[in-house]
Amino acid sequence: MLRRSSIEVDFAPASLHWYDGALMDWVSGILYKLNGEQQRCGYSIGRPFDAVRQSSDGVYAVVFERLGTKGLVLKNGKIIRAINRSYYCAQSYEYPIEIIKLSEGYAIVHCPEEYNLIEIELIESGRKITKTEGRDPVDCFHSSLQVNASNTHMLNAGWVWHPYGILELYDLEKAIADNGQFDRSSFSLPIRGEVGSAAFLNDDLFVVGTTCEGPIDDETPVGNDLGPNQIGLFSISENRFVKMCAVDRNIGVLVPMNMDCVLDLYQYPKVVDVNSGAVLESVADIDSGKEDMAITHRSNIIPSMAISFTERKIAIETRTTIELLEWS
Repeated sequence: MLRRSSIEVDFAPASLHWYDGALMDWVSGILYKLNGEQQRCGYSIGRPFDAVRQSSDGVYAVVFERLGTKGLVLKNGKIIRAINRSYYCAQSYEYPIEIIKLSEGYAIVHCPEEYNLIEIELIESGRKITKTEGRDPVDCFHSSLQVNASNTHMLNAGWVWHPYGILELYDLEKAIADNGQFDRSSFSLPIRGEVGSAAFLNDDLFVVGTTCEGPIDDETPVGNDLGPNQIGLFSISENRFVKMCAVDRNIGVLVPMNMDCVLDLYQYPKVVDVNSGAVLESVADIDSGKEDMAITHRSNIIPSMAISFTERKIAIETRTTIELLEWS
């Protein structure tokens, strides 16, 4: 099911992203071609930046520190401005940021003022699209933001105090018109367990993985609710989980592969059947970290990796190589 290949590197890349059929590390300014050739495409930004988001056309990128407060906006590899997030607990959870495409152009979704206040601003000028006046956000640490390919919906796999992982889903058009929907999502997802990871498979479907923790309100999962230690495939149009399975192990960052399988990255990549929970294939010699929810620690954080959902492939750095896994 998985096809594997490797690229040898001189030092570990920090911020991999797929770029025109190759892998770009915006922090080092090096482009890694799949034939092993390396090409410098810009100047080195350097640490502490260790992650990146990139616009769909490849023109804009944001490099940031996953467990820090700083970020840099790039245009064609050149820094055009700096961004920040709230320092509050920043060392304990992933920087919340995503790039979306609006009619006015590309914009960034992040939390520049308060940890619990989602804002949108045009990526180049910084002009705010959202308003802050009159907003009353709930006490939620937003994280792991991901927009679907058509820019209609966005996932937010954040957390609240116990700590406890949660998931919010936003209709972007409605939330941009009424910013209060970023503060209290209009969607009520049937989840009765702590959310560890979520990611879109396509415009309508997204996968969700839960930890072993039970419901925060002690309610017992019923019917089609997603409970603890489960993986589910949710349909926005049907407003329900169309597939669910139970697992008997920790679940990490999930990469949806197709309607039937996900790639679970806890400790090492493994293909999991969403219908049964069975592990169909694993690659135990690739260390993919122990990150299992938005709140994490540097020792558990996933290595630099690049995921292409449309081309069905992932690249993971291992200090001396970039390991490529592809599936059909």
